[in-house]
Amino acid sequence: YNDSIQAQKNDVCRPGRYYEQPDNGVLNYPKRACQFNRTQLGDCSGIGDPTHYGYSTGQPCVFIKMNR
Repeated sequence: YNDSIQAQKNDVCRPGRYYEQPDNGVLNYPKRACQFNRTQLGDCSGIGDPTHYGYSTGQPCVFIKMNR
């Protein structure tokens, strides 16, 4: 989840808004994902403390991945 690669390959989506992509009438039309930048996770990103993810302070981070 390198921020620069996310910027190259994925679209910027506005928070709180549904991101709909038309298929332009073509079967299997390629769609792009929204950017996911680890820096948005703050202390839970693992960037500053790559091994503990909040466990060392008693505030563990929990990640839930949801696909549509």
